Amino acid sequence: MSSFSRRTLIKGAAVAAMAPVLGRAQAAPKRAVVLVYLNGGYNALFGSPQAFVGAGTFGVTSSNIQSMGNNLFIDKPTFGTNLPPAALAHIATVGVNHHLSSHLPAQMSHFVGPNGRSNALILASAMTGGAATTSLPAVVVGAGTPVGSHPMEGAISLQRASDLAPTLDLFGVSGTAGAQPSRRAALAGMRAAKLQSAPQLASSPGSLKSAREAYDGSIAVLGGTAPALALPELQTAYGVAGTAVSSFTHQMMAAEAMIKLGTKVVIANNGGWDTHGDINGTTVRNRMNTVILPGLSKFLERMMAAGSGYEVTVAIFGDFARSLPGSDHASCLAATVIGHRIKVGSTGNVDAQVGMASAPGNAGFWSLLATSGGVAAANNPFGANPHGALLI
Repeated sequence: MSSFSRRTLIKGAAVAAMAPVLGRAQAAPKRAVVLVYLNGGYNALFGSPQAFVGAGTFGVTSSNIQSMGNNLFIDKPTFGTNLPPAALAHIATVGVNHHLSSHLPAQMSHFVGPNGRSNALILASAMTGGAATTSLPAVVVGAGTPVGSHPMEGAISLQRASDLAPTLDLFGVSGTAGAQPSRRAALAGMRAAKLQSAPQLASSPGSLKSAREAYDGSIAVLGGTAPALALPELQTAYGVAGTAVSSFTHQMMAAEAMIKLGTKVVIANNGGWDTHGDINGTTVRNRMNTVILPGLSKFLERMMAAGSGYEVTVAIFGDFARSLPGSDHASCLAATVIGHRIKVGSTGNVDAQVGMASAPGNAGFWSLLATSGGVAAANNPFGANPHGALLI
């Protein structure tokens, strides 16, 4: 995976970005998938709490769960209170019975596909139809990278936006500091720099993988049409300053920015979810309400607004659910999926011991995301979608 820093994008020439292009705009993509990954785990109390009521485990009671209908219950003090109405009307729990209770194997099962390929890039490729693109189809916003090497899927690579400034410069978005050369000059300079580096790139394909991907991604973007994006408006809406992606709310602002610039798959990682000893669920509820939901709720409110022109699917998941009695490692996952095409319901309710009698594995989860992202059944790279009941 390559990172869009000025040092990566520029080699041997002062070609930082392109100039703002007045009067030109690119139609925003209609669909995108946002992967909110909670490193360490994702407690089933958020999307499958009903089995915990009898024993009061994870602090679940009959008064702090909320029935959404169609066999779906959610945690009332977090999702029920702080998600916008549009999200609550299109929320579901998706079962992922991966039978894994160790961190790395569980993470690998989520993100690494057949033959070491990247599930996120497979999804992005399917959503673009495998064609060359002038956007950045798959982007990690902020710090943290999913496990795996994420080899390119055709022409699509996984990029990182840990600071929006150089990425927005690349697209010619106004409001960033410093003089910007013309787009045509930037494109010519980047092509020349890549040509100059061709012998080194060819002789060291492994160690210079990120450099090659940065060149290719930059050239693709510079060769396209500059979309419109109002960065100050985004900063005001999310209540953040600057362009450094330094908090989860910044990550959600960056996710909206990247989607408006044409990105199909956005990954937002958040750590601190290996919550051993959180037997009453206080830690995860507090963290959900203070860290995740402020930015996520604003993102969903804006992207799911009537007439927004977007169809966005958000998946909230982690390594596995938390087991009993000590909030340790379960061997299944009750993921949460929210989006325009998602129907209220559940295919992943856990039992009182945080087990899951039967549910599809990770391929089924990614197949649902692909379908919700607009990939036709005949072209779904993850196979038939076993969660069809959750789609409108």
